[in-house]
Amino acid sequence: MIGADGTSAFSAVQVIVVSVAILSAIGTFGLSLLGLPVGLTGLAFVLIFAALMGLCWTRFEKVNPRYDRTDGN
Repeated sequence: MIGADGTSAFSAVQVIVVSVAILSAIGTFGLSLLGLPVGLTGLAFVLIFAALMGLCWTRFEKVNPRYDRTDGN
């Protein structure tokens, strides 16, 4: 993937998403080692991914600010 500026391989947003995906996979693998049924691993991955993305939302706003908004919005 080409970054937003066209000079780098990854933008900061892509690095955050890949990091969250890796952490979600590690968390899901850990849960499976603790006895999570195989049928629930996909659901566990999605839930962990969504929770981590929610936690990283402030990072997204810092690395990809929207210039069409004011600070009051």
